Amino acid sequence: MGVGESVLLHAVAKDEEGNPLVDPPVSWESLNTEVATVTDGGLVSVITAGSARFRAECDGAVADAEFQVSRVGVAELRMHKVPCAANVGDMVHLMATAHDQFGELLRGRVIVWTANNPQIAAVDNRGVVRMLAPGRAVITASNAGKTAMAQIESKPAAPVACRVVPAAHVLSVNEEVKLNAEAVTAKGLAIPGSQIKWATSNPSVATVDDDGRVRAHSGGTAIVAAEAGGKKATARITVRLMRI
Repeated sequence: MGVGESVLLHAVAKDEEGNPLVDPPVSWESLNTEVATVTDGGLVSVITAGSARFRAECDGAVADAEFQVSRVGVAELRMHKVPCAANVGDMVHLMATAHDQFGELLRGRVIVWTANNPQIAAVDNRGVVRMLAPGRAVITASNAGKTAMAQIESKPAAPVACRVVPAAHVLSVNEEVKLNAEAVTAKGLAIPGSQIKWATSNPSVATVDDDGRVRAHSGGTAIVAAEAGGKKATARITVRLMRI
């Protein structure tokens, strides 16, 4: 390990018969905090050169590990195969690698991922980016004070269909129902912020306002249509007369 690096430790706990336990409660401790610290999850942060010792404990059983910390650390982070743009709803898997001062790959380094505009794009700890809304976002990978950045433009996805919920409803005269409509992508994902236009085939039976609220006026049937991104969907509204 090198100064300034982060490394994730793992411990395997076994029962009396030597079988590995599933998700055992392991606690971690650094026995030389001047050289390196460790979190409850086993993430080591190297502070200075020297001998780093760590202890894992599970239900009274302990195991120690010792590492020599050298002064060779991460000199550069590199981002690979970064797309310039993606559609809203897409997921993009980014990859970053750590290298020493000679350009050699350093394996086992923990990369921390962040997004500068989480309303546009969100990134998890594996570098998987989900595009949430149109705009631009900068994704940053970091380790040991070194960073690599990538800018991705999130574009509106082309709608392939429109859907209305509920697709059918029965009302009595003067009753109302709120219909919801959304444009969807080829992957079946809703497109945020879609502009919806509403219309009714029979306004004497039922009318619809700009928010999709339908009001029944007289007995009969009306087809309420929603249009988003040039795609249409309908709901069948049946109005029954109240019996006296």
